[in-house]
Amino acid sequence: MLDRLEPTITWAVVEASCKADDIAHRVKLLGGVDVLALTGVADTVSPAAVLSLGVPVGRIGSTYATPAAWADLLVERLERSAEHDE
Repeated sequence: MLDRLEPTITWAVVEASCKADDIAHRVKLLGGVDVLALTGVADTVSPAAVLSLGVPVGRIGSTYATPAAWADLLVERLERSAEHDE
């Protein structure tokens, strides 16, 4: 279907709690995508795992995926992890 539509850019909305390998497989089945939009970020302890795919992330939940947004998210996860370890 994507081949017939000939889009300029293709976004894939993916659940952040899915394994990166599963996301990669689905993206390959689509013929590749240009950008990922992560949903369900609160449901995973490793939201940055998707970065290993080499596909840019454009959205983290309802926020643009800026370096500052990634930093805020990852610092919050590290703090949460440290609290659980105490």
